[in-house]
Amino acid sequence: MDTNQILTLTVFVVVITIVGTIALAAIGYFAFRLRERRNPRRPGIDETMTRPYFFERVRLAGRDEPHHALLLAEDADGD
Repeated sequence: MDTNQILTLTVFVVVITIVGTIALAAIGYFAFRLRERRNPRRPGIDETMTRPYFFERVRLAGRDEPHHALLLAEDADGD
């Protein structure tokens, strides 16, 4: 192989890589747009489900209530 063929092959590989990258970016963008356009659906409820989706209730302390008072209240509830 002479230098001209190596240079031509290198340029060909670089151009194909760039075109492939742009094509994958375009496909990813259109897939994202298609996904964002869908309406959100409620998750299906299992007929045998006896527990809620979230296993632990999170209680945040109010502005007037200190954090340690909330922890003491949870201990008193028996959770």
